[in-house]
Amino acid sequence: MRKPPIRLPARRRRLDAQAQAAPSWRFWGLSVQVCTLATRRAASPLAQANHGAPGLDGVTVAAIAASGRDGLLAQ
Repeated sequence: MRKPPIRLPARRRRLDAQAQAAPSWRFWGLSVQVCTLATRRAASPLAQANHGAPGLDGVTVAAIAASGRDGLLAQ
């Protein structure tokens, strides 16, 4: 299994520290923090290596690989 780039764990640690420091804090727009293009690019090969399940849209990892991963990740 491949490891994600170092900046992804650092981002998770920052978010975790903020949540621990202020339990009543609400994370608005968390998807902006988590779903960056760098995160999606790092997650894609990991999901493919783990034979990831289809998402809510029903698109499989094999279908993404066949149609071009970069186009989907940029959406």
